[in-house]
Amino acid sequence: MNGVEQDASPGPPSSLGRSSRSPSSQDDDPDNSYSPLRQEGGSQSPPSTPTPARQSTASKRPAEDTLQFSQNIGKRLKLAAASQVLLDDLSQMPPGQQVVGIAGLALSIKEGIEKLTPLGASFEIPEDMERRVEKAVYLELVSAALASYIGDSIVGSVTDKLMNASGSGVTHEFMDDVSKAQALDEKVRSLLTSIRNSLKTALIASIEEKIDIIQACHKLLSVRPGLKCARPKPTIQLCARVAFLRNFYMDEKDRVGRPPGRDFWKSVDKKLQETRTMYKEDKEKISSFFAVTLENDQATFGKAAMDELATAKKT
Repeated sequence: MNGVEQDASPGPPSSLGRSSRSPSSQDDDPDNSYSPLRQEGGSQSPPSTPTPARQSTASKRPAEDTLQFSQNIGKRLKLAAASQVLLDDLSQMPPGQQVVGIAGLALSIKEGIEKLTPLGASFEIPEDMERRVEKAVYLELVSAALASYIGDSIVGSVTDKLMNASGSGVTHEFMDDVSKAQALDEKVRSLLTSIRNSLKTALIASIEEKIDIIQACHKLLSVRPGLKCARPKPTIQLCARVAFLRNFYMDEKDRVGRPPGRDFWKSVDKKLQETRTMYKEDKEKISSFFAVTLENDQATFGKAAMDELATAKKT
């Protein structure tokens, strides 16, 4: 009964030696409440042994129920296995330990965020690394076996070679940093564009000067005079590739009636892919195609001393 009802109920007579409190003012335990059945001969019955208070119906979930609940939450959120184990462990901890565990996770996240470069901040490629990137881009573009001159494929190839080069500074940790990886990607693409332009200029000059294929190779290999690296030497394979580029440039110029423009390298890549498709990726047939192209170049620009290149190392 509530307080209002209690105040409205009279207590038992005082002559019986009972407290004037109403039954509702006693403890919730029925053994401690007033009852006239305890009265015998005007004296109060001896107190009975107290019984423990009954448990509240709002008791905590059993441990196995909490664990099941944790696993259900993990499935719903599609947590990784390691995260699920951590969540299960937290679900079995006492409340105080749970608070400490969650605080530890929050601090771990905070430390991880602090390691990241602030949003909007850009990373500047160090000069030493830039020189290494320039060298890697140059060597990639003067390769006789290059499959494509533009696009993500060559960017990825240059990046992979930098990661595999000792002392380049391009490590897995470097690439895991978004701002650094983006800065490197932009630098590689910028240098690819710049060196391709230099190679195209040298290619056009070799045609206009009507020099033989070995001289043409030397001209292309000499681009970027400020670049400090061991320059490759002309090989039969490189001569065949430069002959292909010279022949393609002249064909395109005749086809459109003007010198090829900014899409020249894109068109070169398309022609290379068509050649591979035509010969079904057969290396011998593709090699024969380039050999014929080299012969045609010498017929146009003069015979070169190819014998001295016969034993050159293949690239």
